[in-house]
Amino acid sequence: SAQTTSPTPLNSGEGSEEYRKAYEEAFRASFRTHMIESCVSSVQKEKAAGYDVTPTCACIANTLLRTKTVAELAELSDASKDETKSVLPVAAQCVQSDPPLTSPKS
Repeated sequence: SAQTTSPTPLNSGEGSEEYRKAYEEAFRASFRTHMIESCVSSVQKEKAAGYDVTPTCACIANTLLRTKTVAELAELSDASKDETKSVLPVAAQCVQSDPPLTSPKS
């Protein structure tokens, strides 16, 4: 029937809850990937040339995903450098728990 292929209207109770959960899961997966990629590229340019900072960046992404709502993550995604200062305590903690790896010399 046409009902199964058309999207559920957002105000239809249970369907909107499923939509919200699916959206949040997709957003979180995308946020994690983007966060790790942008973290690795910016940190390696600025401070950590010659290091693999992927473990540290993954820790930061995972911590943010565990502690922030989707709305807060969306704000971080759109944030200017000033607003990303809230990530610094998480980054400091992750440098200790998941330090960068020395990249093998090529």
